[in-house]
Amino acid sequence: MPAKKIITPGERFGLWKVLAEDRDRVTPGGRPIRHVLCVCDCGVQKTVSLQNLTSGLSKSCGCEVPITPGKRFGRLTVVKELPRHTTSGGNVQRQFFCRCDCGEERSVVAGALRNGRQSCGCLAFESTRKRSTKHGYAGTKLYLVWNNMWRRCTEPTNDRYAQYGGRGIRVCDRWEKFENFLADMGEPPAGMSIDRYPNNDGNYEPDNCRWASAKEQANNKRCSRPVTIDGVTRPITDWIKVVGISKTVLYRRMRIGLDPAEAIVSLSAARTKPPTE
Repeated sequence: MPAKKIITPGERFGLWKVLAEDRDRVTPGGRPIRHVLCVCDCGVQKTVSLQNLTSGLSKSCGCEVPITPGKRFGRLTVVKELPRHTTSGGNVQRQFFCRCDCGEERSVVAGALRNGRQSCGCLAFESTRKRSTKHGYAGTKLYLVWNNMWRRCTEPTNDRYAQYGGRGIRVCDRWEKFENFLADMGEPPAGMSIDRYPNNDGNYEPDNCRWASAKEQANNKRCSRPVTIDGVTRPITDWIKVVGISKTVLYRRMRIGLDPAEAIVSLSAARTKPPTE
């Protein structure tokens, strides 16, 4: 049996510096592989296979590929570096705040970017649908709108699910096929995005959707709706401040079908503080 190679703290392999011997990892076949805890010159700590170190297969954490704000990795654009992330195994990893071309935002570890991460996940989602779709729109703005509409309404892991699917907002069965969505909505005009109108709490369906500007969408938000009580008309946000009621409780009552004015008056009565001009 060959003598066990001695590794000492401080020994260098490329940009790696050995910190300490780590526990062996065992392959599926039962063979133990020695690992050592290393720190890269860039500051990243990681457990590395001794075999990869001594053979020259691993010379760094991958930091030779610079990651700077504005740099693109497929559909992902790096916005800024975030505080370093420590894994459950004790490894310290650099991570970056990235924005995908589809509009989603994610924190992504440096290793994932260097190893080929190309999107927030929309690319894989599109690829799955593309295999059964022959409309030729994959990758276009209209297709991304349709794709993201479905994801925020159906995927609990989506960052925006709580504001859409979590609120009970759904996409109609007809729009399960992109071709139907295209036929009903047409191409989006420049500077416009999809908006649920006239019912902002309603579903995505032909009778409740339009292409709208940012200003039109802002005016269609729940908090911007005008409500008239005793001849006084104010946006919901103003009534919340004037009456001093909970926005969360008010919206909860509105979601179960209570008229906004009724909901505000009932909450005001419960506080014994009537609306004032």
